[in-house]
Amino acid sequence: MLLLPFAPLGVWAGVRIARRISPVLFYRLINIGMLLTGCKLLWDGLR
Repeated sequence: MLLLPFAPLGVWAGVRIARRISPVLFYRLINIGMLLTGCKLLWDGLR
């Protein structure tokens, strides 16, 4: 509940960043982030 007021700020910042960089770079960054998140979840699940 404490972080809820910051959600619109995060969405606004994300939209601005997505519009400023090229779509190819954006999707590469998203895919790298998803890969790292998946690796972290697998690591935590197998420990």
